[in-house]
Amino acid sequence: MFKSFAPLLLVPLLLLGLAGQPAPAEAHHAHHDAAGIVLHRYADYINQKNWPAFAGLWSAGQQPMWSSFFGSADNRKQHAGVLGVKRAKLVGYKEVPKELGLNFVGNGTGRYLETSGAESRFFYAAFRYDVFRESQYRLNGMNYMLMVLVNENGHWRICHCSVAPTARFIESGYGFGTADERTYDERRQRFVH
Repeated sequence: MFKSFAPLLLVPLLLLGLAGQPAPAEAHHAHHDAAGIVLHRYADYINQKNWPAFAGLWSAGQQPMWSSFFGSADNRKQHAGVLGVKRAKLVGYKEVPKELGLNFVGNGTGRYLETSGAESRFFYAAFRYDVFRESQYRLNGMNYMLMVLVNENGHWRICHCSVAPTARFIESGYGFGTADERTYDERRQRFVH
């Protein structure tokens, strides 16, 4: 009689054992999100107009520059730079190899990454913006950015953010495969004087 109940007891015990284990996707998501959280906060703080928190996302060397930028009445009045974004949404991002990303950062960032000994990660990110005034740096709709994060004292911080050369990322196999991505560089050119 016990043998007939054994399979019935085995199923609940297996289910109870699995309940305590994280799903593989969740475990990967938690690891992957260590730096990805910064990318999400980048958009969140723009939407909240929480400029002190936004400045805090940046590496220690960049934070004074951001504090000064946000403190300028002229920048606020003219909707300069990131102040010109009404709404932002992170649509997606892909981590790219450091060797690829280093091709698109300035010498200052490159030297910083080489001399600091800091752990760094490179991301190709897609943001949807609603802007006050379009420019070659920010368009209404999809925008593509190269963002470099460094680990400072156990926290991921942004040390570089620039318009991404989408054609190069597409050619390298890191594109998102969308029509607006393929025409991004062309759409930005109408604002180049």
